Amino acid sequence: MKIITAIRSRPWSFLLVLLLFSIIVILRFYHPVRNVISWDVFGYYLYLPALFIYGDPGLRDPAWVHALIEQYNNTATFYQVIAGPEGGMIIKYSCGMAVMYSPFFFAAHLLAPSLGYAADGLSDPYQLALVFGGLLYTLAGMLLLRRLLLEFFGDRLTALVILLVVAGTNYLQMAYAGGLLTHNVLFGLYALAFLLTVQWYRTFRPVVAAWLGLSIGMITLIRPTDMLVLLIPLLYGIHRQTELKQRLRLLIKNHRSLLAFIICIILAGLPQILYWKSQTGSFIFYSYVNPGEGFDFLSPHTLKFLFSFRKGWLIYTPLMLFALAGLMMMYRSKHKAFLSLGIFLALYLYVVSSWTCWYYAGSFSQRPMVQVYPFLAIPMGFAFASISRLKKYLRAFFGLVAALMLILNLFQTWQYSFANILDGSRMTAPYYFKIFAKTRIHPDDRQLLLVERSVVSEEYFTDSLRYQEGKLLYFNGFENNVANHANIISDSLAFSGKHVLRMDSDNIYSPGLYIKYRDLSRADHVWIRASVWVFAPMPANPLALVITFDHKGGAYKWTGTEYTGQAAAERKGDWVKISRDYMSPEVRSGHDKLSVYCWLRGKKPVLIDDLKVEVFEPLSH
Repeated sequence: MKIITAIRSRPWSFLLVLLLFSIIVILRFYHPVRNVISWDVFGYYLYLPALFIYGDPGLRDPAWVHALIEQYNNTATFYQVIAGPEGGMIIKYSCGMAVMYSPFFFAAHLLAPSLGYAADGLSDPYQLALVFGGLLYTLAGMLLLRRLLLEFFGDRLTALVILLVVAGTNYLQMAYAGGLLTHNVLFGLYALAFLLTVQWYRTFRPVVAAWLGLSIGMITLIRPTDMLVLLIPLLYGIHRQTELKQRLRLLIKNHRSLLAFIICIILAGLPQILYWKSQTGSFIFYSYVNPGEGFDFLSPHTLKFLFSFRKGWLIYTPLMLFALAGLMMMYRSKHKAFLSLGIFLALYLYVVSSWTCWYYAGSFSQRPMVQVYPFLAIPMGFAFASISRLKKYLRAFFGLVAALMLILNLFQTWQYSFANILDGSRMTAPYYFKIFAKTRIHPDDRQLLLVERSVVSEEYFTDSLRYQEGKLLYFNGFENNVANHANIISDSLAFSGKHVLRMDSDNIYSPGLYIKYRDLSRADHVWIRASVWVFAPMPANPLALVITFDHKGGAYKWTGTEYTGQAAAERKGDWVKISRDYMSPEVRSGHDKLSVYCWLRGKKPVLIDDLKVEVFEPLSH
């Protein structure tokens, strides 16, 4: 009865939540639900079928996974796992999302056979169950946001802020199209964590502290870097440094609550710790081992994260400028939530903008900001509370600005999701202004986008009209350094000149090209074309033409075109040419090196000649 009375006394915000959620549901089913358990979501979810269907959490016999991928075509590459230190494979992502998916997974697993579907983890009942779960978490998140805002504002201002956050930011796109990603689920957990923080400092009840610990533990289990959320309960209510000692005394006084808080955080993280221990032998395991990705803490991409036309948060979600202005108002009024919010948001922005892939591909605006919108909603509310006290013409001006920003977000969300005009990874300033406010574009306009990068291993350089003429980077006919290289031998069989390189078990790597990207090009990408001639009558033996980039001793975007003795497309006498086209990746640092060489993977000797590398730079550079 208390809940019903509270809703009746504050109806507008509640009714607005129901209306917005109904719109999200309609948008979610605007297109048929197909293959939602794909790409990153497949990686989050993989724990469940691995453990409860196939009994193989360590993926020591991954044939079942490859069979599922082949049948459902839900990921182009199996990037969601890495090789385990004790054999098998380790799921790259932490298991928090699997825990959140689990009620819907188990329901689908029980129903699938009776409905005539395969109980394989990816058939339609599983897909639909997870979509339902994502929508349920969306509704819970919006209701928790409402409840949090009502701690600080009246019903009408709460309704306004909910409208602006849901319809005026990229939360809308994430809610209906990315409801199974971490950000949508974390949105609700962030709102819950702040709400419980407020309630704990009001009552100091251990049960509230326990729920607070569970919520923060789940946030960390879903996305370990988000453990920064601990700053909210630790710093809430503190204004000055001198109050830190008072906070410490307060926590000691309420030691039962503190103990409950800590225990529940540990309990939430226990599934991941047990998984790592059982599969790697260690309680803590770092799974992001690809040298092409990681945190660049000494050179964060903060300005690009905020202001670039490629994916600048404040470019594509300008309404959040009101939230940032609200933080200043909270500072001036010495609000009890300012210090915790301000420090958390500053550190969070630093962390998420330090990630190598700072543009967080395949989304509208900056998706890692979505989960912190419940926190930003509080200063946004203070901004509009301040605006409401201004003179009438100023209220009208700021109201018009906010309305235009909301309309812009709705239109650009449509451009992104339904018109395929806005791109999620390749935007540029010229393209942005070319398509601004347009409902249709000419195909040639897409030439203004950044280059499209392939997700498959085989690449072919075909669009030569957009690139400069190829420039020879490296050629080795093995005619030089004969005296200093025992494996460069004189042979009448040489493809050209008088010498060839004999590769054998003592000489498995050939000489090659090694050059820093900054010395190679200033463009955002280049195409590399490498080739080598192999003496075909030699015994069939794996020989790879390797092209890769190196970051601090680790290779990324490694590719190797292999010759094993079979016929090849280009042949001259007994010599066969193997070649490879390769687009440079998103290079992590200008100091990263391009490497091109041959690698003998077998044990029998092979003759090679004329190793050649060309580079093609874009004309726009």
